Amino acid sequence: MVDDLGARRPGESLRVNPYRTAAHEKGAEGEAYVGVLLDRLPRERWTVLHSVPVDGIGDIDHLVIGPPGVVAINTKNHSGRRVRVDGESIRVGSRDVEYARTARRHRLVVEQALARAGAPVVPVHTMIAVVVDSASLLTVQAEPVGVGVVLAEELPGRLEALPSAVSMDAGRKIASIASRAGTWGRAPIPRSRRRGVARGPARHGVVRRSRRGASAALARTPHLGPRRGRVLAWTAAGVAVLFLVPLLGSSLLWRASGGTSDSATQSVPNTSATPGSSVHASAAPAAFPEEPEFAYALISQDPLTRYLEASLARGVEVIAVEPWIESGATAANIERAVAEVSVRSPYVYVDGWDLSNSDLIAHYRFGRMEISTRQIRAALGIAQAADHMRALETGDTRQVVAAIHDWLAGSATYDPALALAYSEGSLAPDDDASDAASAFRPFGTIGLGYARAFAAIARELGVEAVVVTGDVDGLRHAWNTVDVDGEALLVDVALDDAVADAVRHDRLLLTAEDAAAMGYVEDLEPRP
Repeated sequence: MVDDLGARRPGESLRVNPYRTAAHEKGAEGEAYVGVLLDRLPRERWTVLHSVPVDGIGDIDHLVIGPPGVVAINTKNHSGRRVRVDGESIRVGSRDVEYARTARRHRLVVEQALARAGAPVVPVHTMIAVVVDSASLLTVQAEPVGVGVVLAEELPGRLEALPSAVSMDAGRKIASIASRAGTWGRAPIPRSRRRGVARGPARHGVVRRSRRGASAALARTPHLGPRRGRVLAWTAAGVAVLFLVPLLGSSLLWRASGGTSDSATQSVPNTSATPGSSVHASAAPAAFPEEPEFAYALISQDPLTRYLEASLARGVEVIAVEPWIESGATAANIERAVAEVSVRSPYVYVDGWDLSNSDLIAHYRFGRMEISTRQIRAALGIAQAADHMRALETGDTRQVVAAIHDWLAGSATYDPALALAYSEGSLAPDDDASDAASAFRPFGTIGLGYARAFAAIARELGVEAVVVTGDVDGLRHAWNTVDVDGEALLVDVALDDAVADAVRHDRLLLTAEDAAAMGYVEDLEPRP
């Protein structure tokens, strides 16, 4: 029996539902997004539980224990819709919903369950976190009685603004009780006993862009035997989903950028190139397309590469490149720039692209919500690591590089099976561990994940670092080079961390000659 709810992931109850549909998947994406936002709360004062299974109500999306007491949070993913709240009246588009009544019921259930388990009596709050495409699409005239309604991005601040009412000792005791599945009347199904449930998020029923174009399909349901009434009901639901999913999914939120338009909104500074950036044979044309706004730091300095990086990080599907081509940029220039940022940027998730004389059509590895969630996780991890390094108060580049190496090796987990799948080109999308965000989670990452995270942290600290792809002893791999006193030295955190319970320094600050002797062969150009 599983008794520790601390390991539950956001949206887990929806993702393991054998009858899940695209609507379930959208709900799970919203919960994953809010879960990452809740990671901003200081761990020493807050405990966050996700997808808490509760008898009688299914589950509570997020349960937060901290100075204000206990907060039950219900996430509602309404990207593509407008939400209006006026007291007890909550409308999604033109439809009235009973979210306030459900939220109050959750609060009552939490109060009763904690009391039965012998927890200290503390205030219990309830909130609805709303995920929409922009703040303007959520209008709150007045909140329902006893229920907070908040834009998802404002949730951490709203929680920290609640008045303190619980001591740290009482908070820890409540968190310990709340983390037990028995407190809530039932335990989640252990992963090893989930028969017929696919590992990871279902890919059916999600609007996804690929080289074959956008598609939406209903999540497959298991064989239902002779119960034809249920089959017909699910078939009817499937038909409805097939019509609704394109409408709901077409405006999926690009949350990390803070904007809603795929068009450009900011001009690009014409800065000179730095080591690790590509300089293309094209000056910025007079009618240069504006650079889309993006919330996090870009790595490129060359105007063309920076424009493409910002567009790809922002999730623009049709990127205008005609002015660059007219100014002398070749197709090879553009494709190399896209390949470069798709490897080296911690925030770009490109699966492929098509180039015409006027536009670059980008295809993305995940839906917009999933990418936004990963971008936020990466940004939080990068900031946390950089803050840790700054506390060391050292200005020596070698010491900073060694500190990043050891911190990342201690935080990330190398997964040799996923690394082999990456080398063979068989890494499944659900197992994707090649992004920077994967280095800040406990589920395992690979060389490219380490390298992207390392370079991003180093750049935050003013150290010039580049992600390099190539082969090591015949296997596909990725590592970093760092500029130390004008010399490019190799750093490979992944293979130094490949031995369990040991962090080695065999591949820290190697010269080019030493790297070649150890079997490193660098690609002539970055290769995704």
